[in-house]
Amino acid sequence: MPTDTEIIAVDLEWAYRLLGFGPLVLVSTTDGMRPDVSAIAWCCPCAKEPPTFALAIGKGHKTYQNIMKTGYFGINVPTADLTDLVLYAGTASGHRVDKFDARRIPYHLGQQLPSLPLVSQCAAWLECKLIPSSEAGDNSVVMGRAVAASSRAGVLLDDHTWNVEVYPTLHHLGGRNFLVGERRVQAAPVKL
Repeated sequence: MPTDTEIIAVDLEWAYRLLGFGPLVLVSTTDGMRPDVSAIAWCCPCAKEPPTFALAIGKGHKTYQNIMKTGYFGINVPTADLTDLVLYAGTASGHRVDKFDARRIPYHLGQQLPSLPLVSQCAAWLECKLIPSSEAGDNSVVMGRAVAASSRAGVLLDDHTWNVEVYPTLHHLGGRNFLVGERRVQAAPVKL
């Protein structure tokens, strides 16, 4: 990577794009009558014990309203082969269409949250209960504590790292642009 290139200012309007390409997730919810799913690019782990996760979700979204109504949500981790589904889930409004029905999205129900739909095509799933959250401008930072976690066999390697070579992750760059994480890079050991 060149270090002698010019440093330029980035408009604050685009500042989120400098960090906002972590693994994209599909957040699944229900309103008690029908399931819903939305693509969320801004998701991160916040604590290992207890396992806690944060999502940035627009307050007007059906996903947000479902979470506030039921107190729970699913974090589904898609792989690169689900790019078209991810774009659809992030573009279509759950207020206007039943996304699961319209796209015939297969799902199974949660282990600990038995009315929670989880997208069966994904590689991993977290069932989360809502905990106190906060406002963040035009979004709400929704916090969830995982009560169950599952994955396809082989998603996590023996060292508990994601097997990107077999299950390549999807990262949102903006619009219809995605990055696929499919190659592991290992640093040299640190000598102290």
